Amino acid sequence: MMRNFNLLFLTVLAASFAALNAQDGRFYTMEDEQYFKPMIANIRTPVNHIRMYRDEPVPFVNSEREGKHTFWDVAFGGYFPLVGVRFGAVGDNPMRRSGLALYVSGSAHVLQDFDAYSSDIINTDYRIGGGAVMRFPASLNFLSLRYRYFHESSHVGDEFTLGASGDDEFRRYNVSYEANEVYLAGDHYANENEGFLTLSYVRLYGGFRALTKEPLFEDFSDPGEEAALKTAGKNESQLGGEVFLQAWRRPYLFIIPQYFVVAADFYRRDRYAVVDPASVWSTHVVAGAILGRYFDNGRTVRWTINYYKGVNPHGQFRSGEIEYVGLDVAIGF
Repeated sequence: MMRNFNLLFLTVLAASFAALNAQDGRFYTMEDEQYFKPMIANIRTPVNHIRMYRDEPVPFVNSEREGKHTFWDVAFGGYFPLVGVRFGAVGDNPMRRSGLALYVSGSAHVLQDFDAYSSDIINTDYRIGGGAVMRFPASLNFLSLRYRYFHESSHVGDEFTLGASGDDEFRRYNVSYEANEVYLAGDHYANENEGFLTLSYVRLYGGFRALTKEPLFEDFSDPGEEAALKTAGKNESQLGGEVFLQAWRRPYLFIIPQYFVVAADFYRRDRYAVVDPASVWSTHVVAGAILGRYFDNGRTVRWTINYYKGVNPHGQFRSGEIEYVGLDVAIGF
């Protein structure tokens, strides 16, 4: 009932903003004013990317290969603005436009093991949600805020399950929940500097995620509370930052990156367990280049080297920890 009401409310609100848009230029629809740019080092940002890395295999994988396996961590998704209101005139600085907007978001995060018997899809997490973003007006327009309510549903791969089911210790858990998350960021945008390696953009952010109810992820073969996968609590916290440096503008060896970027994200993430779950700091550091006009909402391609150490972010495999150095390619539209 509540979900149907929320859907009806968003539909009515969108129709109302569309009508107002014809009368007042401050209201708009289906435009991204970049009030809160996606967090590059957040490992669960809705984005289109492929990350390749090598790490120890997950438990129960069907493979005779010893040592580290080659993984693909693939995601498809994005943020889709619906309606918004500008707090002032649209200026020349694309990162200082203040206003408030509603959006929806969706993503799928897929983990594939290429050294499993049939290159198994290990797990897929689906996220869908919506919320609001805002850049504060006037002298506070260096601050931006993002809120999202979302649902996550995790699904273990069929081929992986068929191979793992031969082990009596293998369990499948119903990892599914709803959560609220809020982020506050402070940033500085230095426009399009001409100098090589001059500062273009810097941002610091912090936030938290809160589950809407006490999490108990049931064992499909034993639905009792005692056998359920548990979290250390309902809340998780996060800190991070990004630095963009101007790259070269003219072709150099047929490559024209607009920016070099370094970003880091520190996430106090729950490590799931049937007994004694824990909160563990997970670190994700990325460095690389972005091709395209990132701050003008243009199409971009991002090439980065990634270092991750912490809780495995995929579904029921959050009961384990991983560490790797990987190569990531992300496409923005």
